[in-house]
Amino acid sequence: MIRDFNADALNTGWCGDSTYMAVGTTCLYAAMAIGICLRLLVGWSIADPVCTSLAADTVEMAVAARSGRVSGGVFHTERGSHYSSRACAEACSSAGVRRRMSAVGSSADKALAA
Repeated sequence: MIRDFNADALNTGWCGDSTYMAVGTTCLYAAMAIGICLRLLVGWSIADPVCTSLAADTVEMAVAARSGRVSGGVFHTERGSHYSSRACAEACSSAGVRRRMSAVGSSADKALAA
């Protein structure tokens, strides 16, 4: 299924992805949210070790950066444990943001961020 990653207005859609990076002898995990309209980073979080609040912290930062005006938006991600976590679901629900996740094994909903 092809996703439509076009938006005519701010805060109507975000795309999220996560990665890890080696820093010295440890790994840091990072999650991000990109605003679909302007293709700019609107939220991010870094954790060591990876935790379920990683994506929730990203959503909360993105909401704060947009002064809480995001109700009705969609957050496109893959089905990683931090994006499918209860913490992320609650952060999105509190902000009025719907989650849209790819099918298992598909990266279609995070294609813009990857």
